[in-house]
Amino acid sequence: MQKSTFLTGVISTILLLIGIFFKTQHWPLSAVLLTVSLVSFALYAVLLFMDKSKTAQTGIDKFANVMVLLTMVIVSISFLFKSMHWPGAGYGMYAAHIILIAMIVVLYIQGSKQ
Repeated sequence: MQKSTFLTGVISTILLLIGIFFKTQHWPLSAVLLTVSLVSFALYAVLLFMDKSKTAQTGIDKFANVMVLLTMVIVSISFLFKSMHWPGAGYGMYAAHIILIAMIVVLYIQGSKQ
């Protein structure tokens, strides 16, 4: 499972970089590349959550894993909406900022417990 998680993360990152390059150059297929890469990044977030949830011991570790999953998915989807100029992108960016701040607090509390 860890090998497939790693492979999904690498492929989605490479596709994302290529899609961003295509988007800045206004080349065709940039929208397809960005959509596929960010959906695969959301899949990577779910796979990473499943890998990390197996080793989580305490309740704060499980909650931190859920927060990281939500943050990765919301940030990637809101970036997709913003880069494609789809409606609702601003609300997604606001939600991404709020959840990022909440995730920082949760990870700080988790780190201070250890």
